[in-house]
Amino acid sequence: MVTDGEVNPPEWNTMGRQVNVYKQYGYVPFAVLDTSSTGRQTREGSRTLEYAFEDFAIRQVAQVLGKSDDVEKYTNRSYSYRNVWDPSVVSDGFKGFMQKRYSNGTFFYTNPINCSPNDNQATECSLQPDNTNGFYESSSWEYSWYAPHDTAHLIELMGGNETFLERLDHFFDGGYYLSGNEPSFQTPIGYHYANQPARSVDRIRSVVLDNFSISEPVGVRLPALDHTDHFRDPDVAGLPGNDDQAAMASLLTFHLLGLYPGKRPSSVSSQLLHYSLRYTPTTVPSSTHYLIISPFVPKYTIHNSYLNASTTVTVKNYDPKSVAYPIPKGVAAYVKSVTINGKFAASRCYIDFYDTFRSGAEIEIEVTSDKDEANSCGGPVPESLSTGGFAQAR
Repeated sequence: MVTDGEVNPPEWNTMGRQVNVYKQYGYVPFAVLDTSSTGRQTREGSRTLEYAFEDFAIRQVAQVLGKSDDVEKYTNRSYSYRNVWDPSVVSDGFKGFMQKRYSNGTFFYTNPINCSPNDNQATECSLQPDNTNGFYESSSWEYSWYAPHDTAHLIELMGGNETFLERLDHFFDGGYYLSGNEPSFQTPIGYHYANQPARSVDRIRSVVLDNFSISEPVGVRLPALDHTDHFRDPDVAGLPGNDDQAAMASLLTFHLLGLYPGKRPSSVSSQLLHYSLRYTPTTVPSSTHYLIISPFVPKYTIHNSYLNASTTVTVKNYDPKSVAYPIPKGVAAYVKSVTINGKFAASRCYIDFYDTFRSGAEIEIEVTSDKDEANSCGGPVPESLSTGGFAQAR
């Protein structure tokens, strides 16, 4: 992992990261001459965000190994996502977006709408050499949420909880969300970080029923299955785009279980219930938290054959009518409390792997129809690095 974070490969399209310029500037600059390696000189914005995210993962492993110098080093580098945040860019009335920038620090403006479902200009968005947008198969509207290890600071950059929530609603309601795109996997649950988990429940119901259903949704545009820059009409296959080595199927599985286990880069494959529970499932790589949403089923048991441990999740007050969007009035669907082996969890927004799946446990998720009562974490919000989160390795 350290080699990947420190050594520039001769060809970094498929062999690693272009870390020499990233380390030099604190971001991947646009239009810089790199004579030490080869690769497509595009996607500078999204690569910077992904590199910063990967630095956080290295930091977490260093913490487990007790390498304090590396913990400090990669903590600082994981904040590099901030270096491509341009506070001056405005789109749809919202201020501040991720943008690529030159080596002299000047930002290169591209319209945040480019490469979104609302882009009608046929913008080049993939691996083409003339992709000047700065992002890979995605828009700045989508990638501007991409700091999953430090959402608290992202909220601050966007202007605080109220603006963050308003902007998050607009992202979905305004047609910028792409359910089949990995950078958006965690975004529907972003309400948790602003202490509004009931809104995450509503959003996940919408995401699942509009995008993974066998009935055709209305007014939805989906990404092309062949990873071109075009969009297609929805179909009834129950799959929003390329499954990407079971990434989509895994995401759906955990949405149905009412948990969110991982925000991984799109290059990382998932074989979910076996792989993630055998190792350490994460809300961000190398953490041990699951975000709690609201199960679509009344009860289930997950057996981890590697650890020889079983965990059963039971939903108290479960109502099958809750599997709908919008959730009918008076139907219990929102998380009122969470207990682990009979003891109340510290938060109803997340639980820890070591308390629940490492040795097995009985988890009860009590749901209520009172959305206002359930619309807070009832304790800590999910952790972010800049506010002291992930301080201890487990």
